[in-house]
Formats: sequence, structure tokens, C-alpha cells
Amino acid sequence: MARRGSMQAADQVAANIWPARRRELSMAAKPRNPDGVRLLAWNGLEYTGSEAPPSSGMFAETIDELRKRQEAGDLPADLDPACLVVMLMAMAMAPTTLPQIIEGTCGADPRSPEFLDRFAGQVAVLARHLGLG
Repeated sequence: MARRGSMQAADQVAANIWPARRRELSMAAKPRNPDGVRLLAWNGLEYTGSEAPPSSGMFAETIDELRKRQEAGDLPADLDPACLVVMLMAMAMAPTTLPQIIEGTCGADPRSPEFLDRFAGQVAVLARHLGLG
């Protein structure tokens, strides 16, 4: 039940940040099936560049939404929306991609419902400080 609560908090943050991508992003970050996150991380480890630049279309709508919020004064002007999307994705992936770092720095099992609840709460606090939640 605690895991469900932590994911609800994370889903709420995602709903405010990525209205069009909420379901895909929150599903990818759920620890009960981290395979999607692991595959995404592995793809990044093997990436050496390409002849054609990778498509940014997948996140264009999210970045545009963040820019609109920035223009409305809801997001700090000196924050790069594209970099913010990457940072938020990295945070969502951290329990899967950085479990050893989490265990060492936070002293917790990164897959435990207690840690996930704590982590989701801190992501929500950060989102509020940025004007996103």
C-alpha cells in the first residue's frame, strides 16, 4: 500500500509537469517492473552518436508546455526546459539506475516502499519549488 501512495505522489507531480506524457513516463519509472528503465539506460550506455540526430519529437510537446509556463512566469526564466525534462527523467529513473548510490547515500533499500515514498515526496517538494506542482 505504501508503494501505491508513493507512486500516486509521483503521478501527481508528473500530471503537473507532463500532461501529455504522464502515463508513459510514470509507467516507465514504476519499480515493480523496471525493465523499461533498464533498457533505456542500456541504450544510453551503448549510444555513440549517429549520422542523424536523435528525434526530439517525443518530448517536444513537454518542452513546449514548460516554455509556456516559463513565459507565464510559473517557471524560473533561467531554467532550460529541455534540460529540465532530462533531469526529471533521470530522477524518475534513479531508483533503478542508481540503486547502489541510493543505498550508500540514503542508507535505504532503493526498491523498498518506504524509500520510494520518501523519494517521491522529495521529487514533489522540488517540483513545488520550481513552480511545477
